[in-house]
Amino acid sequence: MGLDLPRGATLGIGGESGGGKSTLAGLIAGVFAGHAGTIRLDGAPLAGLARGRPADLRRRVQMVFPDPLASLNPQHGVEALIARLLRLFLGLSRAAARDPLRALLAELELDPGIMTRFPRRLSGGQQQRVAIARAFASKPDLLICDESTSTLDVTVLALVLDTMQRLRRDRGTGYVVIAHDLPMVARMSDTVIVLHGGRITDIAAPAALIAGRCSPYARALLAAFRANAGHVRHLSERTAQHVD
Repeated sequence: MGLDLPRGATLGIGGESGGGKSTLAGLIAGVFAGHAGTIRLDGAPLAGLARGRPADLRRRVQMVFPDPLASLNPQHGVEALIARLLRLFLGLSRAAARDPLRALLAELELDPGIMTRFPRRLSGGQQQRVAIARAFASKPDLLICDESTSTLDVTVLALVLDTMQRLRRDRGTGYVVIAHDLPMVARMSDTVIVLHGGRITDIAAPAALIAGRCSPYARALLAAFRANAGHVRHLSERTAQHVD
């Protein structure tokens, strides 16, 4: 079974833990190697580990990991973390990188004042947006987001998702968005695939998936998520009543 992702489009991947979502993301990004079949970007094979790929392919494919704090070197400030990518892939000196870095932070609605701060001194939402800014620094054609919003609260999540959608429109970057949350995946995506046990159970348009025109497995995932969301709302309402 083959699947094409047009330039600037978003592919959503959903399913339970252990279904193969992160494995697929890691293969595309070159985090690890070894797979059957072929993955290509504009005809160029995305094979093996990222460090063994040509520099331009490494630049064009970037990844935002599930835990932003773990993916950001705690020994470096925000400026050093992002400027390294600008130097490595775009050949900019530290001085020349400063203005593009400020502009990139502004696109992510981050104050330039955080450039001197270290990851542990940032809020969860700021950490995630710095991780996204770092991924965008190399001007990638494809950005892989593996559960990259799972630790955010609802308010920050909405802001980050809206920002990512705006960046996609402005830059024409394609996304692969991976999450357990099928409604969120559908909101972000042009096409959604659902994985179960390493196999694709569904390739669907978001509206069809949300409407239940999908496999029994995907419908069960949607029902479980909706039931859990309803339970959380009920608890929130009870807590608010108690506080009142």
